[in-house]
Amino acid sequence: MTGKPDARWAELAEVALDQGLEAEEIAQAAFRGHHTIRTIRGHGRDYWGEWHEAFEALESDPRPGIQVVARCGKEIALALVRDSQARERREQLFGR
Repeated sequence: MTGKPDARWAELAEVALDQGLEAEEIAQAAFRGHHTIRTIRGHGRDYWGEWHEAFEALESDPRPGIQVVARCGKEIALALVRDSQARERREQLFGR
């Protein structure tokens, strides 16, 4: 279940919900993986913004459980976006 969510990921998320996993656990699982300097450019604001958008797209899924997972994932991604923005501001102010 690692990786940026899409339609296939939502199908797996539905199975996980049916197996009793909590929405927050499923959303967190998406973020586990290989987020390296090669995949995250700059401070990561754009990278995590894409994740936020991917979860946001799942909010329109007709399945209520997927909508809950999507909201949880958006919250996680938004926190990562904000953290990236804060790092960028610190670097602008103080340098590397």
